[in-house]
Amino acid sequence: MSRGAAGLFYQLFDFHPAHIALLDLDGRILATNLAWNLFGLRNGLSESYRFVGLDYIEVSAAAATASNDPYAARAIAAIASVLSGIARRLEMQYPCHAPDEKRWFRMLVESQTPESPTVIIAHTYLGPAPRR
Repeated sequence: MSRGAAGLFYQLFDFHPAHIALLDLDGRILATNLAWNLFGLRNGLSESYRFVGLDYIEVSAAAATASNDPYAARAIAAIASVLSGIARRLEMQYPCHAPDEKRWFRMLVESQTPESPTVIIAHTYLGPAPRR
């Protein structure tokens, strides 16, 4: 990818309103967009917290165990299916409520082309109730 194309990609990546992470096929976070980072800040993470390099499955599994959340377990299974090549694309709706607000999201997990062996995870806010 040329330097100009890479710059445009990252501008579009950061501009997108969904919370997006790009993973390698081992599940390590390669990049997160601005919406992802701002969501973390608004939900208690410090400005010094870094997502890049973390194992997405490992962090999600720890959170699922701590919260005993059945949606988290389903999300981990979906992500693992795409990372392993069993599925190319999966999506699900799940709650992620805040103390003062009901919030539902849609997660899309999609593998990219063989030329770019990566997986994109995008979380889109749906509102206070799930959509059918």
